[in-house]
Amino acid sequence: MKINTIFENELFAFKYDNEGQHELDRLMELWTDPEYISNFLETHKSDIPKGEDQTKLAVKLLKNASKILELIYDICNKKDLHLEEFFAPLDNQASGFSELSRQKGKLKKTRTYLRILALRIDKNCFVITGGAIKFTHLMKDRDHTYNELKKINRCKDYLKSNGVFDSDSFYEFIIDVE
Repeated sequence: MKINTIFENELFAFKYDNEGQHELDRLMELWTDPEYISNFLETHKSDIPKGEDQTKLAVKLLKNASKILELIYDICNKKDLHLEEFFAPLDNQASGFSELSRQKGKLKKTRTYLRILALRIDKNCFVITGGAIKFTHLMKDRDHTYNELKKINRCKDYLKSNGVFDSDSFYEFIIDVE
């Protein structure tokens, strides 16, 4: 595992040994690929929420992926916006700050099924662990979302085992492994 910097001191992403690119790039490549989206929707047809037309949903997912990437870049390039506004606790019942808390990033004020998963290192400092197209209520309900849940937990354990608990220890760890 390696950690790539996306925006210095704010946003990072894991790059797994078996992948050619870090997780944000990997997700965006998949989520902006019409063939991938079409195949995903066909495979998970039974999970598509009632009232959603499969063709219109494919277009919506492709547009939302671009909007997510644009939002992330806007947040990281403007002083008046913060990643805290994009990410929220993965567990809807969680409140307050906890060390290396699991987070989900998604578009607000719109029904979207794309989730970027990250660990909150500190205030406005996150490391992306993966992401998923999520139609079901619980991540454990489907293999593809459950695998992302396992990844975020594995990354959390990895960081903890290397003494990471805040931004200072995170930056020291990144420098040490480079």
